[in-house]
Amino acid sequence: RRLLAYVIDVIVVSFVIVIPFSGFSTFEKKSGVETVKSIYQLMMSSPGFSWKLFFSGSIVAILTVLYFALFEYNLRQTVGKMAMKIQVKSFTNKMRFSQAVVRSWTKISSLLLFLDVGYMFVTRINLRCFERISKTEVILAPKGGLR
Repeated sequence: RRLLAYVIDVIVVSFVIVIPFSGFSTFEKKSGVETVKSIYQLMMSSPGFSWKLFFSGSIVAILTVLYFALFEYNLRQTVGKMAMKIQVKSFTNKMRFSQAVVRSWTKISSLLLFLDVGYMFVTRINLRCFERISKTEVILAPKGGLR
């Protein structure tokens, strides 16, 4: 359920956040760039391009974290979690925004997310590392609505 919820959320984030920003730093149409080497050469020869790429990537990362954090803080669910009927629960009485941000931080990097999920499998508990740090967990949503 969690994996499918994440896939749904990645699709939502792609359409709502990533695609609108992809035009900000497009370079294939302007320069015919197709390989990593040619991207690197373009970045070294054009500081303005490097800044635009860094800026747009940073904005996309921040908005991605905010997507997950705001949904999980306000509704205890992202769009994907709603579809899969799961939700986030705090170990404390009430979910704090800081908890939602901490648990969402790994969404900005595939490597961080991989390590975070890997922790769950290595420790054989159903908690990612950043879930333990944020004192949250993912549970099945009750049939009557959110808890």
